[in-house]
Amino acid sequence: MNANKFARWTFNLTLALVLLAAASTTAQAQSRDTRASWMAASSNQAELTGNTWGRLTLLDGVLTFQSSNYSWRIALTEITRIQSSKEAARAFVVETVSGQRYYVGIMDSTMTMASPGKTIQMLQRAVREAPPTISRPTMVAAAGGSSDDK
Repeated sequence: MNANKFARWTFNLTLALVLLAAASTTAQAQSRDTRASWMAASSNQAELTGNTWGRLTLLDGVLTFQSSNYSWRIALTEITRIQSSKEAARAFVVETVSGQRYYVGIMDSTMTMASPGKTIQMLQRAVREAPPTISRPTMVAAAGGSSDDK
């Protein structure tokens, strides 16, 4: 009887510790996961016109712009710089590792361009805190052989 109580107590303690660890891990993952969404206009040119408006979303380490006729998707680890645009008024530029530049303007509730300052700060913080990309090793195999056919 005493051994049975001890086994049950050990099982309950182990179960409680496992559940506590799982809850802690989930809470940490949620606190690091940045999510945001804005109405925005975007283009790969320095001109932002009214026909390029759509939704800019930051979710699961990816910055995405979607509209009816134009869209793009960039992993935060592929972004090299986010800064205010000197070419387009009230806009910012997202530059990628490959050299692509995307101009983005944040829209306010009246669908006019708003100041992008807070958005830039949030995106810069998300890029800084993004986990590094793990490059997986590749294996190159060369088959040896002879070209002498005698």
